[in-house]
Amino acid sequence: MKNKIINYVLDAIALISTAIAMPYLPEKVAMHFDASGAVDRYGSKYEMFILPIILIIFNVVLELKVVRKALYTDPDTREAQSAKNNAKVGSITVTAVSLVFVIMNFGLLYLGFIGADSVDMMPFDFIGLVCVALGFAIIVMGNYMPKTKENSFIGFRCGWTRYNDVTWQKSNRFMAYAMMISGAVSILGGLIFGGMTSAIILFTSLTASLAASLIYAYVIYKKEKSREN
Repeated sequence: MKNKIINYVLDAIALISTAIAMPYLPEKVAMHFDASGAVDRYGSKYEMFILPIILIIFNVVLELKVVRKALYTDPDTREAQSAKNNAKVGSITVTAVSLVFVIMNFGLLYLGFIGADSVDMMPFDFIGLVCVALGFAIIVMGNYMPKTKENSFIGFRCGWTRYNDVTWQKSNRFMAYAMMISGAVSILGGLIFGGMTSAIILFTSLTASLAASLIYAYVIYKKEKSREN
């Protein structure tokens, strides 16, 4: 319940702050930046509502999943407890992602307000800050990933991980460690290097953690399949 309230508050902050900023923004604002941090696409100032809307959609989808599961599941069964646990993890994940989105939203609003043509016009390292925030969010998500039970909504989901309970638990536990390492690397990259270098470090570490997790999931899947046969 606490996370749900936090998520609603973050949604409101993003949406209301964007609405308040509208009269003060130029008609065209920076919407995308190239590898050097320079603006490579301008868009209507109303595109600034995209991030707040995405946040709201995240919460709506999560709520619909939880309600739907509650309607079709006996509340006294093990499945219901698993669904409740997954919903809690999902809510915490949305909170972590929402915090990053709110930071990004305020940054984009500021860039639009000053008519910036590069992120270098920020009074601080905006890209580095986002990478640090994403790093913390990744660590939070990784920390809660082993607590999920097999489902079709949240966690490390693919055919190999969903083969049985063992493949799910082991694969999600491995990816949790991989994500936390990736998050730590991203934080260090943002603090030490900053700028686009930290973004490259973030992307590379995430890609490596996903690749390692897929390989591990396949190995566990093959072991479980051969054991059962």
